[in-house]
Amino acid sequence: MSLDLILPLVFLSWLILANWIAKRADKPSARLSPSDILSAVVVGVGALLVASLIPSLNWIPGLAFSLSASLSLLLTGELLIPQLATFLPLLFLISTIWPRWWLLSVLVGLAVIGPALLLASSLSLDQAIPILVSLATLDLALVFSGTSPQLATELSSIPIALITPAWPSPGWVGLGAGDLLVSAWLLYLSQGRIDSRITILALSLGVWIAELTALNFSRPIPALPFLVASWLVALIYFNRHRAFSLIFGRPKTHDAAPALPE
Repeated sequence: MSLDLILPLVFLSWLILANWIAKRADKPSARLSPSDILSAVVVGVGALLVASLIPSLNWIPGLAFSLSASLSLLLTGELLIPQLATFLPLLFLISTIWPRWWLLSVLVGLAVIGPALLLASSLSLDQAIPILVSLATLDLALVFSGTSPQLATELSSIPIALITPAWPSPGWVGLGAGDLLVSAWLLYLSQGRIDSRITILALSLGVWIAELTALNFSRPIPALPFLVASWLVALIYFNRHRAFSLIFGRPKTHDAAPALPE
């Protein structure tokens, strides 16, 4: 039986960090200025120019990744340390010159936190659940139809995943940036509805089950359905006496997802 403990533990640690960052989002100092956004765009274009020197990097996906990563890292940086917000996009530029899997994995993990907070503050729970279920179903269909693995192979030169070595089984394992984005979104949607520790454990268990399934069946397995399913089970179980009104009713003020500061 193949087994890996490193990715689930790294994912668990990342969720704890994402939860901590969300608590800082209520501070009024975290906001973006036009000059911040412009600097992130400049850094993203610079990263693209550097990355374009790599023949295997497709130009159009590289452009989309560079710009989105720079802007996302800037948003996360504003939530973390506003005075050093441009540091993360600059670090991304350095990573294109000096590529290291651990640095790129850290940056991917940080880049999704800001957009996830934006999603959680923009959509209510009853609006988010149909979207999440649709995304999980689509991910399942794309993986088993062979579309997602083929696309992942074609874009393998673009660092859009959290990658770690496997242990005790040999090899490398990874979790896509989309899975990380949805995980942070689920975590932030849960605030005020479930204890954050329960959400973190439920999502970590979902990733571990998905990874065990993929390792032992030796075929691509989408993590997103496992993430959404484990989160829904925890949400319904710990709110079983008011599950229907919680999901389909409008949340009370104290149940609202964390809002991005103005």
